[in-house]
Amino acid sequence: MNLNPVILRLSTLISITTFADVATPLVLPWYGYDLGHSLALMALMFMSEALIPVGTGIWLSSLTRNRPSGRLMRFGQGFRTIIFSSLVIAPILGQGWILWFMLVIGSGLNGLCSILSEASIQSAIPGNGSEITVNAGKLQRVSTLVKSAGIPMGAVMISFFGPSLTMIALAAGAGITGIMGPYWMPSKVPEAAPDAMTSDRWFGFRKLWSIPAIRSLSLQAMVGNFGYTIVMSGFLYYLLDGLSLVSLEVSVVYLIIAAGSALGSIIVVPLLRRFTRGQLYPAFLTGGFLGLMLLQIRTPMAAALGEGIVGLCDTAWVILSIGVRLELIRKEDRAPVLVASRLISNSLVAVAGIIVAIWGLSLGFPALFGIGAAVKAMEAIMAKTTAVSGIDRGSCCAKTAMAQSAS
Repeated sequence: MNLNPVILRLSTLISITTFADVATPLVLPWYGYDLGHSLALMALMFMSEALIPVGTGIWLSSLTRNRPSGRLMRFGQGFRTIIFSSLVIAPILGQGWILWFMLVIGSGLNGLCSILSEASIQSAIPGNGSEITVNAGKLQRVSTLVKSAGIPMGAVMISFFGPSLTMIALAAGAGITGIMGPYWMPSKVPEAAPDAMTSDRWFGFRKLWSIPAIRSLSLQAMVGNFGYTIVMSGFLYYLLDGLSLVSLEVSVVYLIIAAGSALGSIIVVPLLRRFTRGQLYPAFLTGGFLGLMLLQIRTPMAAALGEGIVGLCDTAWVILSIGVRLELIRKEDRAPVLVASRLISNSLVAVAGIIVAIWGLSLGFPALFGIGAAVKAMEAIMAKTTAVSGIDRGSCCAKTAMAQSAS
């Protein structure tokens, strides 16, 4: 089968879904800041985005078992269209509890839909062995490039056109993807594995836990997302309120961050030819630690460069992890295991959101950024001491190991 048309269609879908995903790191929190001017509200929105999917985790993992990728895309993006459209009416409700409720619950449901859309695309990535990592890298590069334009564009849109038109644009993007996804993705339902009946709601979690490297990556991601939320749930507030930046300056900061992420999507494949993944994981996590330490310097340039380095290292980590997951998980098991992995990785985000919501301003941003750096250092230690460190043991580099696994 010629894989190029498949990658092209998936690239188109991931481009549109990624633009909708800018609601997570930028547009929705900025929308909340515009309407509520509260760090607590922005932190609660981050918390809800993880808490609602985690609360429905068993059902969600079961839902994805033996479901066509296109159907998952239709449900996730279609419901997301309804969410963004509903938030358009939020400004007419004033500054009361109803506004906070809509923003917090809307963020949580958006996170639920994002997981379904991500699982649908990742489970549809074609290839075997090293080819999966190459294809995953191509798609991640597309996603990162869209973010490079989409995040600054979101900042400009919400600043110049207002929150309502921005939400309408996000709803339109999600709607287009929900309609086209089922036609552009594999429609055949994977054959059920003999040991995994669809009624087994815990299948995804059990399967994940039985693979040491996948288990280690999920636990790393759980710790990492705790630190990420500690930093990023207040980062936009820090730029707007702490550094008093205007919309154009915020756009430039996020553009630099996106450029770092784009670089991270480019360097992975060349590095795989020279190093093992057991060497690359702690190296990228150490780079993220150094980037977070730069945030202790209270200037816009330090904020941009520090988070740009973090974006580079986090993107590279994600590409490596997608390749490992798809290499070690049977194709028919991918969707439920990937959903289970995402839910485990988000299980501490709510705790981080509560910390920022209650104590954020009293702790101060240097302390919050310092906690994030300490967590990143903990991730690096985990990568060095768990099953991930030996994933390519006996091979000169990751490329050789993946080629051997495919043969």
